[in-house]
Amino acid sequence: MIALLAGLLWMPAGALAVGASEAPAAPPAAVASPTPAPAAASAHDDLGFARSLYDEGDYYRAIGEAKRFVYFHPEDARADEAKLLVGMSYLAGGQWVAAAAALEPIVSRGLPGKVGADAAFALADTRMGAGDYDLAALEFRRFGEDYPEDARAALSALRMGWARMFAADVLASLDAKKGRAAFTEAARELDAIPVSSPEHARAVRLAAGSRRIAGLSYKHPALAGAMSAVIPGAGQVYAGRWKDGLIAFFVNSLFIGGAVESYLKGNTVASGILVLFEMGWYTGNIYSAVNSAHRTNDEHRAALLKDLKKDLYVRAAPIAGPHGGGAVAILGGTF
Repeated sequence: MIALLAGLLWMPAGALAVGASEAPAAPPAAVASPTPAPAAASAHDDLGFARSLYDEGDYYRAIGEAKRFVYFHPEDARADEAKLLVGMSYLAGGQWVAAAAALEPIVSRGLPGKVGADAAFALADTRMGAGDYDLAALEFRRFGEDYPEDARAALSALRMGWARMFAADVLASLDAKKGRAAFTEAARELDAIPVSSPEHARAVRLAAGSRRIAGLSYKHPALAGAMSAVIPGAGQVYAGRWKDGLIAFFVNSLFIGGAVESYLKGNTVASGILVLFEMGWYTGNIYSAVNSAHRTNDEHRAALLKDLKKDLYVRAAPIAGPHGGGAVAILGGTF
């Protein structure tokens, strides 16, 4: 017994420490499970909201929501539809450059089906709105060739004719002879629309109107200027602006008469001053005659085009809402 007690007294302190460390550890504190995040809205819901904004006419918010959809769902099957909605919203807002930038990548891929057709027609309308009429005509022609079964195929041919006529109007304002030739060519293209087309009746009337514009009696600006150079105001009268012609004749006559009378009375200084003023009025009279001829021609064309637009100018817009389903709205008016 004495020996056993002595051995315990001489046991190393480390052994006691080890023994103490082998005591059972306290159980770990329980870890709280995180609160589940709310389920994200579905891609369908996101795009549906963008469409509803478009239908309400809130185009710029529709653009933002459609872009958000593409950002969060780039691989979704409706990503191209969202990109189309961006382009159509820009188009509806009159932002031609932005609309073209959004629509061109879709059209360049030649997508089949409704999205591709809607993008192609919207791009053609964008060209029309931007005043790029020659390119618009090409886009409408391409639409008819690529989507012959689309409900807007016949309308695209009529719109192509309008684009040709608008281009001819711009050309006629610069060169009357070339403008007349362009209107005649536009009429020929409208004549090519087949009798079976739903737009044949409109095309016939529009072709007749284009030929009527081509046959207008144009006032020659150079001739008007020459006439006013000989007799101030004569060019304005030739252009059909009698009031401007009479004013030009009266004012120039006063300056010429005053200059002659001052010279005959020996007042050469006053005569010289009046001659300087008369030179300005005389030159302005010639410029006014040339401009009067241009304005008369432009007004005659504009009046005929306005009458044609009342009955024959239509455009188509795909219904972009959730229940559009490829339906087409036929709308009047112009861009």
